[in-house]
Amino acid sequence: ALIASMVKVALAAQRDHGDSPAAVLAGMNETLCGRLAGQYVTAAYLFIDTRSRMIRYGAAGHPPMLRSRRANGEVHEVEQNGLILGFVQNPGYTELEEPLRTDDRFLLYTDGLIEACNADDDLFGLDRLKQSLSAATGLHSESVTDDLLTTVDRWSGRPPGDDLTLVLVDWDEQS
Repeated sequence: ALIASMVKVALAAQRDHGDSPAAVLAGMNETLCGRLAGQYVTAAYLFIDTRSRMIRYGAAGHPPMLRSRRANGEVHEVEQNGLILGFVQNPGYTELEEPLRTDDRFLLYTDGLIEACNADDDLFGLDRLKQSLSAATGLHSESVTDDLLTTVDRWSGRPPGDDLTLVLVDWDEQS
């Protein structure tokens, strides 16, 4: 709980840099470095610039963001990753910039989702997650996260061994 509070404060302190994932991650790292008592924090940051119709994305030790096309279910990994937060001073975070498309769907998630294990200790994995996201193309955004969690739960048959957090964003012209 203490680390979660520290992360919230570190993120809030980056308000002036909100449009730059690299700057936000660097600022958070500066705030957290040396204060995590041997713990670590991963993070992913997606900024959707509706005026310029661009996205900017960066991460710190986090699984790749998934970007899909709702029109055809095509899913690809977006990875722009740096070191975990709070580990090293000034690691030099970077960000990726790409055009925003009308039917974009973005999925950010914690590693507990892809590291869920079944009775044979097989991991759910990134490929299964991509297949599940592609299969959910026709679902409204409100239903996609429930569907993904249900799919992982049924596949695993076990209680979650790690945190499971999902953030899903659908973009269209009316957004």
